[in-house]
Amino acid sequence: MIEKKYDISFLNEESINKILENAKLKSNSEEEIDRILEKARLCEGITPEEAAILLSVANEELLNKMFKIAKEVKERIYGKRIVMFAPLYVSNYCVNNCKYCGYQHCNNDLTRKKLTREELVEEVKALEKLGHKRIVLEAGEDPINCSIDYILIV
Repeated sequence: MIEKKYDISFLNEESINKILENAKLKSNSEEEIDRILEKARLCEGITPEEAAILLSVANEELLNKMFKIAKEVKERIYGKRIVMFAPLYVSNYCVNNCKYCGYQHCNNDLTRKKLTREELVEEVKALEKLGHKRIVLEAGEDPINCSIDYILIV
């Protein structure tokens, strides 16, 4: 079997590390956190850089403010209810090595698989039969074996 070479050039480690370093510096700025939280409160979306800043916050007062706004946004979108999603695993191919994930590229014990269209339909029917109404699509990141085209077509 010929091993495929993965093009992970879309992951720029230097750029990611720079974002994380800058985030640590900015995460203590109450003014910066307030700006990002207000943007989030208005459901305007946040950038990866802004997300990194929020994930770097250690100040308990700022964290409490963040949690309060997250709750407001959640309740605005979903109301005062808990919404559950059933996972639909379409592919476990991945080029990343995230420490928490079983899909990680270095996991040589994992049998890799991606669903065909027919298998996907059967999985959705099985989830619906179990009573699930909300399904979240789960897939690894792999531009060769699980490209965005595969996700869109499947």
